[in-house]
Amino acid sequence: MKRSGVNQELLHVLVSLYNQSIQTYSYFPEVILCGRQRIEQECFETLLHAAWIEVYKGDSFGKYYPLSKKG
Repeated sequence: MKRSGVNQELLHVLVSLYNQSIQTYSYFPEVILCGRQRIEQECFETLLHAAWIEVYKGDSFGKYYPLSKKG
């Protein structure tokens, strides 16, 4: 069986982001949500570093990250 070079968790998050955005919280940095699902910090950092998500708006409570044009 062939294995693809695609990270399945990352692909699942990208598909979930199509209709929703990621939310981070300033006072709870370990909590990263996409809809009702939690996202691992490593996966979030990968999306942010690859510029697949971008900050849409933020305040003192947290930030929202929808898909970018690249994503």
